[in-house]
Amino acid sequence: MGLGAETVEEKGEAKTVRGEDYLALIYRLSEAGVEARLSMIAEELRVSAPTAAKALARLRECGYVERRGFSYHLTEKGLRVAERIVRNHRVVERLLTDVLGANPREAHELAHALEHVDGLAELADRYLGMPDRCPHGNPVPARGARRGLPLSRAGRGVY
Repeated sequence: MGLGAETVEEKGEAKTVRGEDYLALIYRLSEAGVEARLSMIAEELRVSAPTAAKALARLRECGYVERRGFSYHLTEKGLRVAERIVRNHRVVERLLTDVLGANPREAHELAHALEHVDGLAELADRYLGMPDRCPHGNPVPARGARRGLPLSRAGRGVY
């Protein structure tokens, strides 16, 4: 599977849909307080460990992720992409459940296929009045939100 052949254009930089899946997964694992280890990433994305390692190495070379010990973390660049994908996914889930009557499980599956389409999520967001939670209760990341410095990345005495 690798990073796949489909691409999505963001500010002139071609990224693969599969690469975005890796970034979104690392985001969701981090959000849940779980370390994004190679074995877990491979299992969640249903790829072999060597395939996941190759994809993560490519994302690392492009500046989207960094490896600390045995776990992978998003860089600022990776976080921007991941937040956009997760935001799109959760807003589209709301459209599918609230407007089209899908159950949360089928909405999740359909949203996974549609999360890479920015225009759809933007229209859904406006139509729904900018929802702050998905049907599963997870927060919808704010559009273009800037975050403070996580304490785990702050130097000693910086808080």
